[in-house]
Amino acid sequence: GLFYCFTTVFMTFGISNVIVAIYVENTVAAAKFNEIRQKQFRLTDQRMFTMRVMSLVELVWRNHENNLAKTSIADLSPEEAAQVQITPELFEKLHKMREFQDILKDLDITEEAQFDLFETLDVDAGGTLDLEELVQGISKLRGDARRSDVVSVSL
Repeated sequence: GLFYCFTTVFMTFGISNVIVAIYVENTVAAAKFNEIRQKQFRLTDQRMFTMRVMSLVELVWRNHENNLAKTSIADLSPEEAAQVQITPELFEKLHKMREFQDILKDLDITEEAQFDLFETLDVDAGGTLDLEELVQGISKLRGDARRSDVVSVSL
């Protein structure tokens, strides 16, 4: 009698654990799948990218040393906007701002990629970034590294 009761309790406990493990595994798999789908949607959402990049450019201009009148980037002509240079000091100042970090996070720039972001974006190694380098670099850094990214770095 006692052995039978012990075996029944042990088996019930074991079966319950298996059922819970299957449930948890399915829940984790569904959450991971949902996260991947949301990330793919964010990476292909051109409207969201454009809005966040505009916010980033506006933030850069608001904090730029040449913006003495504290105007909007929209007040500049395309030629004047092309002349805006981001120094390492300005970039460091921006990087300490929560708003800047939030925009980069929204654009799927990982915290690891943010560590030496200025050097990564300064493709011509000129010591400053222009707005075009900033926007093009951000667009290429979004998301996870792909095989084509690794191959292009190797060449």
